Amino acid sequence: MIDSLTCGGAEKSLVSLLPLLDYDKVDVTLMLVGRGGIFECYVPKQVKIINYTTGCVTVTQKLWLRICRLAFSALLRLNKFRKHPLNPPTMEWMTCSSAIQPYKDHYDVAIAYQQGFPCWYILEKVNADKKYAWINVDITKTKFRLEYCKKFYDRYDGVIAVSDTLYKILLNVKLVNKKRLHCVYDILNEDLIRKQAIEKFGGEIPNKSVITLTTVARLIASNKGQDMCLEAAKILKDKGYKFQWFFVGDGPSRQELKASAISLGIENEARFVGMQPNPYPYIKAADIYVQSSRFEGFGLTITEAKILGRAIVCTNFPTAFNQLEDGKNGIIVEMTAESIASGIEKLLKDESLRQQLMNATTKEVNTTAMTESKKVMDIIMA
Repeated sequence: MIDSLTCGGAEKSLVSLLPLLDYDKVDVTLMLVGRGGIFECYVPKQVKIINYTTGCVTVTQKLWLRICRLAFSALLRLNKFRKHPLNPPTMEWMTCSSAIQPYKDHYDVAIAYQQGFPCWYILEKVNADKKYAWINVDITKTKFRLEYCKKFYDRYDGVIAVSDTLYKILLNVKLVNKKRLHCVYDILNEDLIRKQAIEKFGGEIPNKSVITLTTVARLIASNKGQDMCLEAAKILKDKGYKFQWFFVGDGPSRQELKASAISLGIENEARFVGMQPNPYPYIKAADIYVQSSRFEGFGLTITEAKILGRAIVCTNFPTAFNQLEDGKNGIIVEMTAESIASGIEKLLKDESLRQQLMNATTKEVNTTAMTESKKVMDIIMA
């Protein structure tokens, strides 16, 4: 189960993993809370897709669900006055779970491939012999309450972190017993990425006569740091650099970021091309790929940029060090606009270093698809 197959790291990882499973041994059903995501077309035909429903059919069940949803709505309004706000998935489960009916079918294995609602639902509403939960974000940096989460993760047969660093973080906060904590890296389909990278652009076509920077992420400035990118762009423009910076993705911060670009006087440099089913032409076109996240569970877009042989500037969130070695296959900078601008400028001034980083990423051999899909099959078949 996952919320949806819209653009995101967990979603990309899942549609990359599914084709690698052994369908002679497993029969897979995928439950989605929301349908119509741009990655649904990549789900293998062997996978049965079903829609999440509350399961409420009787008048009494429907009435109780309506009451619970009114409570949820009220809690959402009150949440903004809390000193430490709860995140919406937690509030939804706290108020509505008693009205949600257990799912009718039985499974050998049930997997929550995302934290939040899928985690709560799989544990308490799905009948399965074994249950596993994936964690693909540093939840210590989110609005999830760790003590509340622990009550759920403690009851799973296994919890999977998507990077070594995230694994250590989860151990440090004692979210789950070490015996039940596993590490399975997020998976990407390299051949598919390279093939898609030479397809047509889905939006504005980059101008080859100026430097191209690219950042691919949901437009959630508090998480993904696009606000720092815009300030870095202002610094670079003031120094006389000619460039275009493509922001691929959409999200709640879109209007705020566009307004900020105008305020900073960089509306011509900052190009917001929206969510792209295929972002890879923009990554491939980049002279420098910029990852400005404040936190990540793994950071799949870094891997994508490496697969396409880009020079990378990345902020120093903990899990970045799982994929990059500063000065060897990327530049890791402090989490400030000034540092991001400095890292970009370093590569603009030093063409040989930029080429060295590109060569290093191109030569890397990524075996995660084979090794990590085997880990997943081992977990399923255990």
